[in-house]
Amino acid sequence: MKTAKWMLMALICFFVAPSAANAHMIWLTPDNSASKPGDTVTVTLGFGHHFSPEEVMEKEGRMERVCAVSPDGTEIDLKAVTPSQYTLTPETAGAYAVYATMKSGCMSTTTTGRKMGNRKTLEGVVSCFGFEMSAMTTVLCGEGAGTGFGKDMLTVDIIPQKDPAAVGVGDVLPLLVLYQGKPLTGATLSAVGAGCKLTEDLSWDQEVETNADGIAQVGISVSGPWLFSVRHKIPYADPEACDDMVYSTTLTLDF
Repeated sequence: MKTAKWMLMALICFFVAPSAANAHMIWLTPDNSASKPGDTVTVTLGFGHHFSPEEVMEKEGRMERVCAVSPDGTEIDLKAVTPSQYTLTPETAGAYAVYATMKSGCMSTTTTGRKMGNRKTLEGVVSCFGFEMSAMTTVLCGEGAGTGFGKDMLTVDIIPQKDPAAVGVGDVLPLLVLYQGKPLTGATLSAVGAGCKLTEDLSWDQEVETNADGIAQVGISVSGPWLFSVRHKIPYADPEACDDMVYSTTLTLDF
């Protein structure tokens, strides 16, 4: 009962918040984004809305999958050590793309309050939405370069169009947003660097709309880790069950 209540409250915060900066999200933070072959990298799964090291996933059984794609395209499931810590041991040099997806579901506003479920499983549903939360990051091994993001792995992907290693403070990073593998036009990409306002007052450093090619141009204003976030809402596939489907993806990079 306590576990179900925690999940319900977190998702209420995520989806009824007045702005994206107030929404819960998941993100990935590797402890060594420039490892050597054979080194074990610990990837921390964050869960919250401040992009803070203190906010981590605390409950087991929340994730659908946490995996990496090796330089040769092989998919590797990361080993879960705790609900918030996963390990990856790259064996060959190159860039490894790391992905995490939370278990999806539906949340409804009913005549007796908010509940997990939809119109087909609950009574007295006033409104309902489905949700899917995902996260992306990258780990470089040896003389690797780039990010490893070469194909669409998530419903919504955020793919750098420049090698982050070549991007510094004062530079602009173009980010391609894909929905089901195709460029997403008119999406709002929110961005914040560690030390910016999200950890203080829940305001993003930047919010940029993607152009006709699905690309958002983000200026990197501070050094260190950055989080980029996109939320995309569409009509639910089965209108008899839910009204909307909300996809949320974050990308973390270090500059």
